[in-house]
Amino acid sequence: REKAMDVDAWVQGFLQTMGAIYVDRHEYKHTEQYIEKMEVRDFDQNLGPLVDKCTKLGVILDFDGTISFLAQKPALAIIPPETKRVLERLSNISDCKITVISGRSIGDLQRKVGVEGITYAGNHGLEILHPDGTRFNHPMPPGYKERLAKLEVELRETCTYDGAWVEPKGLLVAWHYREVPKEKRDSLLELASSIYKKHNYEFFNVSKRLENVPPVGWDRGRSSIHILRSLFGVDWEEIVQVIYAGDSAADESAMEVLKGVAYTYKVINEDTTAITKTWANSRLQGPDAVLTMLRFLERKLSGRKIKTARQSSISSLDVSKELVEVVIDDVIDEDAPRPRSSSFTGLSRKLRPRAYSQKQIINPRKINEAVN
Repeated sequence: REKAMDVDAWVQGFLQTMGAIYVDRHEYKHTEQYIEKMEVRDFDQNLGPLVDKCTKLGVILDFDGTISFLAQKPALAIIPPETKRVLERLSNISDCKITVISGRSIGDLQRKVGVEGITYAGNHGLEILHPDGTRFNHPMPPGYKERLAKLEVELRETCTYDGAWVEPKGLLVAWHYREVPKEKRDSLLELASSIYKKHNYEFFNVSKRLENVPPVGWDRGRSSIHILRSLFGVDWEEIVQVIYAGDSAADESAMEVLKGVAYTYKVINEDTTAITKTWANSRLQGPDAVLTMLRFLERKLSGRKIKTARQSSISSLDVSKELVEVVIDDVIDEDAPRPRSSSFTGLSRKLRPRAYSQKQIINPRKINEAVN
């Protein structure tokens, strides 16, 4: 259903199905493609019409490498002050809902971002906290945490040298190798990978770390859908324009699932390249470009106007009757900023006709003189 409005997604799905007649469908992969670099002027062309036509806007952002620059260690990563200020202003716009998603624990993510009025998704969406205090915690399989503890212990005992270290995240365990010398990485990677496999954990290699995949098939794609449904309702794809930005392999699952109902960005940094396998519509060159995109959204949302359904005209009054019903439409200044509201459906307000007393009867002669 999420791909219903995207012709390309339909064609790709059709071709994949037809190809599965001759080959194993699990071998189907998205092809390597060039992602065009976004310039400031391109936002009007690509995002402008999407924002203008939508009723609500849902923005989902990765943290490390997307709204914050990558650091040697996760504890050193910070969000630029201007990015934080823009997120704060966007969070105060009723038609815009912001979500920050990360592999970090939800407590750590909240401390790093520090913006109220937005949704936080930690551990790739296993933990979700909404602005109203509503929490979601994905249930874990029996014995999951016990197996996770054994994985952490073995990684610490065998793979924490030459700059490698282990990070427990509560529901996930990450093994970091960013500081390992390049000539020693391959052997250590092979060893750490074998340990994840030994404990029956799938894992991915993202941002210079290995990390076990969330259990029971839960990833950023499914958690993004869960968040959008929680914020906007089950029919969210009919009223919401989604924008997603991320830099890692973990974000690809969200970009794939949101294909057709979201405009997605692959964020390029030191851990990614301009030529990459991706489901994204376009690319942004690092956190600075993400900030530019957020500023663009703020400007568009702040300046969006409500169009009047029709202009009122007193000249159309029927002065032949003794009593006249006057219908008044609000006339909105087109240069004024668009007032925020939860709906765009009530674009004009009409005064209901009422019964007038003798003292309130409108004199048709006076109205005729006003018209002339």
